[in-house]
Formats: sequence, structure tokens, C-alpha cells
Amino acid sequence: MLSKKFSFAFALGLGTLLLSFQGVREGMEILLAPSQRIWIVEKCCFLQIFRNQGLSFSLFASSPLALPMALLSFGGVVLFFLAFRPSKGSTTFFWGSLLLMAGGMNNLGERIFHHAVTDYLGLQLPLIGALFINIPDLAIALGAFLCLLGHLFFGEDGKN
Repeated sequence: MLSKKFSFAFALGLGTLLLSFQGVREGMEILLAPSQRIWIVEKCCFLQIFRNQGLSFSLFASSPLALPMALLSFGGVVLFFLAFRPSKGSTTFFWGSLLLMAGGMNNLGERIFHHAVTDYLGLQLPLIGALFINIPDLAIALGAFLCLLGHLFFGEDGKN
């Protein structure tokens, strides 16, 4: 059973991250005109608005199954959290699950309400071309890493 202190901290952190993610997205939409590209590091990293209608990396963009697959993926994350959370408090797992849930909820909410996820960070990769991501994508990746780290190295007792 989760403690009230843990639940309150998690809800507060989740709400703060969701508001922050949306604030950054709104700021990028104000800063950048459609199809405008601002280079941060020449020929490597740039800012540009990209409406991602697919799943991660625009997979299944033209498929009517994109939203059900996103919902299924989010459900999998929730089941992972419930199945593998340590029995006692783990700081690593707490922050990992918080980032994972906030990033997933943000992207799922954008997909439901805007029919696309707004990506604004671009990476120019030599063999792949332009890869677009947003801060919630980075939160998902970091959160998954922290959850895995917390589970593998701090075990069931949750000490870290």
C-alpha cells in the first residue's frame, strides 16, 4: 500500500511536470514559425515544430491503430509500475516512475486532444536524417532507465 506522503508527492510532482511540459510546448509554438528551423549546434541539433501523428519516431503515422496502440503502451507502463515497484520507498524508482508517467501522460493527452504530439527538438543524424523529439520523450527515456536501475540495483527493499 502506498503511503499518503508518497501519493501526495507523486501527484504534486506529476502535476508540476505536466504543466511544465505544456508550458515549454506553448513557448516553442510562440517562438517558432511553421517550418522555421533554429540551429542550436550547427548541422547537429535544432529547434523546429513537428506534428508527430505516429507513435514514437512517427511510426504508424497513417495507421488508424496509432491511438489504440498508444493507449495500450500507456497501460503497459502503468502495469509495469504496479508490478515492479519496490515494497519500500526507493528514491530512484520514485523519480523514474514519475518521469515515465508524466512523459507518457503528456504525449497521450496531446494525441487524444490534438491528434498529434508536438515535437520541437531536432537531431540531424548522419544515416537516419532528422529525428524529432520533445522534452516528455526525454522524460520517458530517463524514467525508464531510472526504473530499470532502481529495480536491478536496489531490489525489493528499495534502499538506495
